[in-house]
Amino acid sequence: MGVRILRYQCISAPFLGYYTIVGMLLQNIGKFFQATLVTVARQGIFFIPLLFVHSF
Repeated sequence: MGVRILRYQCISAPFLGYYTIVGMLLQNIGKFFQATLVTVARQGIFFIPLLFVHSF
């Protein structure tokens, strides 16, 4: 299971810069809800359910 999790993290690694830039941009222009959604989406909304789906 650890190998699978590491693979998914490596697949998502190129997008980390995109999430950071978009999150900061949204915070700076005053769209705090959207910035929070983008930030939480990186690990909480997409990655964790994906792990549960693929572990069974």
